[in-house]
Amino acid sequence: MNKKLYNEFINQIENLSRAGNNENFFKDRFGIHHTKTQVLESFVFHARELTKYGEHIIALENILSNLDEVSITLDEETIDLARQAFGERITEEIELLLESLGDRGGGSVHRLV
Repeated sequence: MNKKLYNEFINQIENLSRAGNNENFFKDRFGIHHTKTQVLESFVFHARELTKYGEHIIALENILSNLDEVSITLDEETIDLARQAFGERITEEIELLLESLGDRGGGSVHRLV
């Protein structure tokens, strides 16, 4: 795990939340609507909380899974940053998730670049 690259990835997601458009809404699994900015800020907050306890891998896995759950895609540079942060600890499951975050092929997907 490369902690420096992990922090860069989290900072990238945080920057995207600040540049977000509050007109994009998501409905979570409980039926509550959130703006894209709220969702991303929440993901970043939880990742930083796990980081305080040294749980970088779990934090990175969670944020990627959460992004996928709300159908947010990432640009290739951000995805590569996540891959590099995992380093040798990247699993096949995470690799598939990263591929999914970058290649959704149309539809009502919110692309973050």
